Amino acid sequence: MLRVPVILIMLMLGHAGAQAFSWDGAKSERTLKLVREFQARHHVPSLAFSVTLDGEIIVSVDLGADGSVVPSDRLRVRYRIGSVSKQITAAAILALIEDNAPLPTIGAPLRLTTVLSDIYPDATPPGSDLGRITVKQLLTMTSNLPSYTDDDDLLSPDRTGVAPADRAGALLDIIARLKTYHPRGNEPEFHYSNTNYFILSLIVHTLNGGGRDAALLPVQTYMHARLLARAGTTQTGLLNEPAPPGTRDAPPTFLRPAKFNQGDWARGAGDLVSTGGDVARWNTALMAGTVLKRDSVELMLRPAALVRKSKLYRGCSYAMGWYVCEKPGYRLHQHDGVIPGFMASNAIARDPRGSTVSATILANRDATSDIVQLVRSIIDIAR
Repeated sequence: MLRVPVILIMLMLGHAGAQAFSWDGAKSERTLKLVREFQARHHVPSLAFSVTLDGEIIVSVDLGADGSVVPSDRLRVRYRIGSVSKQITAAAILALIEDNAPLPTIGAPLRLTTVLSDIYPDATPPGSDLGRITVKQLLTMTSNLPSYTDDDDLLSPDRTGVAPADRAGALLDIIARLKTYHPRGNEPEFHYSNTNYFILSLIVHTLNGGGRDAALLPVQTYMHARLLARAGTTQTGLLNEPAPPGTRDAPPTFLRPAKFNQGDWARGAGDLVSTGGDVARWNTALMAGTVLKRDSVELMLRPAALVRKSKLYRGCSYAMGWYVCEKPGYRLHQHDGVIPGFMASNAIARDPRGSTVSATILANRDATSDIVQLVRSIIDIAR
């Protein structure tokens, strides 16, 4: 049984007024049952889940291999969160825009309308199809650029006998490959591509004084100082950073050959490590306007491009690092993380009056699409 302190139960019950969302001890028990069933069905070694309601963390639990609740005085377990990282990459770009960060090339401030040729004129000449791509198109997945994770040349053995996707990706080699890509089609439309967020991470690097080397320092410093510190997410960091005190990193569980999970492959698109509690803190800080101004948050969450082909998100829209789905009585913002050995899903639901509930699942096993519905089921429990 999930044991919740009496004072927390009282807090939960206090939220059960005339809101669209509410929580109490019984809902905590239902959620724990669902999560344990998911864990057992998919043989997940460990996982973390959290729930927030109207800016407060209501549940934050780590489960061990047998589904038992890990005591709160133990080390918090961190997981690779895969593409949930895109929310934070998008926030970094919007923060640079808020701060009027100047482009090193022309001195003008970064804007959503900034084109790549203004940032990288040597790599993307003005007027070229790459050079015309805007920051907004990268954020909203409407650049029409192919995803490097679908690149047959990267997935096939090269002259070394090993596929590039199977070994650590070097930043400059990846950039050289991306320079050969060209947008598909004439009209911007949604096409899920990790290439977009890799490039956005490069922009964060460049606008924080990063040079042509592969050093992570500019991105690392900016992410922590401008975003993570404001959110109070002290247990979150980039993949190659050491685990902070009080935490340990979960080992991956591979069911399939691992691809694109080493070196620089996941930059901007899936390179963060976090805990269930920290993702909950991120959700509450984002919605409270602590990380970004409220206008920027609304822009980040605004539907931008219709999703037509996704099995899980068909009929929804893509915003900036979030899918947006219209549900009866509320709008759902959600994104999942698929990276070898781990899976994640994070969602925030908001009703017309501004009441919010979020749900997060992080786990150390190759992904199953069932995690998407699990998070949605937890949101439904709050109804």
